[in-house]
Amino acid sequence: MRRLAHVGLGAFLCLGVPSLAGCGASAKPAAAYADAPAPAPLPVDDAAFATRLAEVLRDGSTTEDRRRLVLGVAARQLAHAGARFERGADRRALASVFGAMYLFRAGEISPAIFQGEGAKALDGAIRVMSGRGDDGRARVLLTARAESAQGADRERALEHVAALDRWAIDIRTGSPIERAAEAQTAAIARATLDARAIPDAVRATGAWIDLAIDHNVAFRQTGRRPSPEEQLQSVRALEVGALDIVALLLRWGDLGGAVSQIESSSVRRIVDPDFFAQLHAASERDDAEAFRVVYLSLHEQTGGRVGGDLGIEPTLLEAASFGVIVEAYRRDPTHLPTCIELSRALTDLGLSEAVPLVLAGGVSGDGTNDGAEAALRTFVEAIEADADADDFAAAGRTIDAAAPLIA
Repeated sequence: MRRLAHVGLGAFLCLGVPSLAGCGASAKPAAAYADAPAPAPLPVDDAAFATRLAEVLRDGSTTEDRRRLVLGVAARQLAHAGARFERGADRRALASVFGAMYLFRAGEISPAIFQGEGAKALDGAIRVMSGRGDDGRARVLLTARAESAQGADRERALEHVAALDRWAIDIRTGSPIERAAEAQTAAIARATLDARAIPDAVRATGAWIDLAIDHNVAFRQTGRRPSPEEQLQSVRALEVGALDIVALLLRWGDLGGAVSQIESSSVRRIVDPDFFAQLHAASERDDAEAFRVVYLSLHEQTGGRVGGDLGIEPTLLEAASFGVIVEAYRRDPTHLPTCIELSRALTDLGLSEAVPLVLAGGVSGDGTNDGAEAALRTFVEAIEADADADDFAAAGRTIDAAAPLIA
C-alpha cells in the first residue's frame, strides 16, 4: 500500500499538476463516440447472448467486426437491464447498465445502443442515480440520452443536462478544497462511463491535489490548522488522488497509455514506486501474469479502504478491476484463478450468461478436481445472483450456456 508518510513535502511541492491538463489514457480515449460514424450494431438475441458476450471478452482487437459485436452485445445487455428495472430490481438493473458500459473501450460506443430498449435502461439508471445524488454518472447517461434522441426529445434531454449542471454547482458549498473535492468526485464518475471526460477528471484531480498541498504549506508556514473538513479533504487528495487517476486509466484498458501519462506527469511522484514498476512491467511484457499482478496490486493499493471518507470510490475500483482482469483473461483464457475472478465480476455486473463459457476454459487448463469444484461453485453463484433478483430468464440463459463447463 502506498505510504504517503514516506514521501516528503518537497516532493509534493514539485508536483506539476497542470501538466496533466490534456492527459487521457492515450489518443484513443480522447475520442468521442458521437464524433465519427459508427458501424451498425450486430444483432444479438437472447439465444446467442452468452456466446457473443464470451467472444467480446476474448477479442482484444480494434477491428470493425469487434466494434459491431460489442455494440450488439451491449444493446442486448441494456435490454436486460431495462427489464430488470421494470421488475423493480433496481440494484441489479443499475449494475447491468454499468456492465454494458464497461464492455466498451474508448471510441467504441455509439448512440445507437441507447435507442429503443436501451432508452428504458437509461431512464431507469438516471432515476436511480439521481435519487442517490450520483450526478456525475447521471449526467453521462443524460447526455447519451440526448445524443441518441431526435427533435423535441433531444431538446428536453439537453435541458435536463443543463439543469443538472446548474444543480451540481449550486449544491457545492464550503471551502475551496471542499468544493474541489465534490467537483473531482463528479468528474471521475463521469469519466468512468465516458472517455471524453478523462481530461476534465484529471484537471479536477490536479486542482484538488494542488489545494491539499497549499494547506500543508500554509500549516507549516503559519501553524494555522485548517478546519476538520478541510483536513479531511487534504488527506483524501493525497491518499487517493493519484490512485483515482491510475484506476480511471486502467478502466479504459490502455495500460501503455496510462504508464506514459504517469511518466510524463508529476503524479509519478505520489504513486507507490512498486506499483508503478508493476504497471510498467505489465505494459512492457503485455502478458497474462503481468496483468494479474496489476489486478492484485490495484486492490492492495486501497489498503482495504473502499468507500467512506478515505477510501477509493467503489464503482471506480470495480471498473478498473474489470478492465484489468479482462486484459489478463484475453492473454490466457485457460488460467483458472483469472477465469474465476472474471466470472465473479461478470456476475456482479449482471453479465452472468458468459460465466460458464469463461469457466470452461479455466477448468480445461487446470485439470484438477479442486479446480473443477471451485468453478462449479462460481457457476452456481452466477445462477443464484439472477435468481435472487427474480430474473429466471437470465438464470436459464446461464444454465443453457453451461454444456462446455459440465462436459
